[in-house]
Amino acid sequence: MLAGNEQVLQQWAQASGTAPPRLIEGGGGSDSTRLEWTGGVSYDFYGTNSRGGFILTPVRDDGSHNTAQIQTDVRSTGTDGALSWFTIGATFSDDRATIDHPMLINTVQIGHAGDSYRVALGDVPAGFSTLGTNTGLRGLLGEGYLGRTLFQAVAGVQADTWESIANEERRTRYQRNSYAFKVEQPVGEAFAAYATLQGYSDDSDAATAANTGLAPADGNAATLGFRFRQGGFSLSGEGGASRWKEQGQSSESDEAWIIDAAWQGEQLGFQAGYHDLGLFYSSLSGEALSGVSEVYGSASWMATNWLSLNGDLRHTENERSIPPTKLGQPVSFPYTPNAAEADSWSLGADVSISAIDGLSLQFSHSQSNGENDGGGANDQSNSAAGVSFSRSGWSTGFSLQQGDFENSAAAATDSETDGWSAYLGREWMEAENGSWSLGTTLTYSDQRQELDSGARNGSESWQVDLSGRHRRFGEFSALWYDGRVRDPSSGQMLDQRGIQFSAGRAIGRYGSIKAYYSRNDSFDDRNDIAYMERTLGVQLLAAF
Repeated sequence: MLAGNEQVLQQWAQASGTAPPRLIEGGGGSDSTRLEWTGGVSYDFYGTNSRGGFILTPVRDDGSHNTAQIQTDVRSTGTDGALSWFTIGATFSDDRATIDHPMLINTVQIGHAGDSYRVALGDVPAGFSTLGTNTGLRGLLGEGYLGRTLFQAVAGVQADTWESIANEERRTRYQRNSYAFKVEQPVGEAFAAYATLQGYSDDSDAATAANTGLAPADGNAATLGFRFRQGGFSLSGEGGASRWKEQGQSSESDEAWIIDAAWQGEQLGFQAGYHDLGLFYSSLSGEALSGVSEVYGSASWMATNWLSLNGDLRHTENERSIPPTKLGQPVSFPYTPNAAEADSWSLGADVSISAIDGLSLQFSHSQSNGENDGGGANDQSNSAAGVSFSRSGWSTGFSLQQGDFENSAAAATDSETDGWSAYLGREWMEAENGSWSLGTTLTYSDQRQELDSGARNGSESWQVDLSGRHRRFGEFSALWYDGRVRDPSSGQMLDQRGIQFSAGRAIGRYGSIKAYYSRNDSFDDRNDIAYMERTLGVQLLAAF
């Protein structure tokens, strides 16, 4: 019996970590799938001219370039429902401002999924748990069920690119050899418990050490966790212990704990939790921010069909707020640490004015009162209010923002910021069958910052967007912007302006062509940071 299409789609998405493919019915029956090969190729030929100070223009260019991208997927479903796939994407370019070598493999993966197991080799996502492993690796991922028990394992490297694995000179960080295991056991229909084990070790190389100034490290972690869901209520928790050692230093052990609860009704929802991660806790999860302890609660309420409210309250302790001991003096910019301990809250409201169709109001305010590690205040507050209106092809909006910042550890940055923005848009569309459309939007924004020292910063910008589409002739888009920003060192207003334009149309069922032009001029009055760029090109696309 062949696997159903929905089962195949679910297996594909879970095993590959990508969006499920479009399935084509085969001749074997209405609920069967066959071998499918899809892909796309894009080719750009363009000329660029850029110049300016080295700070903003490290790569200066005046010439023509070629850039191509290819993406292809091959997949099949056997008569037993097993799914196999291969996908690869790569970029080729002679433009060193795009990629620093002629070819870059963007993604590659080969895999196979049966009824109770999945295996993938290449770029694999490993989302085992919050405190354990939640990252992408270049390696091998496998999972399988034994009864209702799920076993998962992954091994590979964390590396910038596939090319950097073989070439140390192309690394911007240490190559991290990693592994992780997970076992999960459901109990009933609402509860599941799991355990994870993970570890890593950095490859030591002189080039990366010189580029980063950091020493390689190794570590491991083990976690236990659970999940419970019943109706609109959910509860999850996890605890972990880790060991971390930097080369040339003694090892550090630490632990981490998290618990989160949520309830969602038809109009009212609550969330609450407690997170406590030790300063030296280390794992393979990008979500496990060490050195932070926090307790929080939040709520959202759809009070009526015209009013929704939301609020958040939390207490945070941050061990990372202490300035780094190896920070040299003097420094170019004052160190601005986060508060060592802070109480914060926020409120928001969205109001729909029923008497005027299309009119709505938005309000928000947030406040944080903190204390630095050495004592002294670290406070922030932000308020915003806005109004928007949309009807009969017209749209407009206006908003105000106000903020205050005070930090005794960096008094030179104490300031008050005020800003406002507005937009006006109009869209036209052929009413009978929608064969054409045209739209434009005018936007203006202004922001002013006054520091307690008396210095002033500010920026203002205009932007006009115009876009259109015609069923026969194709589509186009155009953008013009002009703005000014105040130089904090001299008080001088520096200009930024530019335009962007593109126009294209389809070629047959599977191809398209597009021409584009862009121009950007920034900071002409400052030779050290002045920047200019012009680009004119054409792009060809083909899908198969």
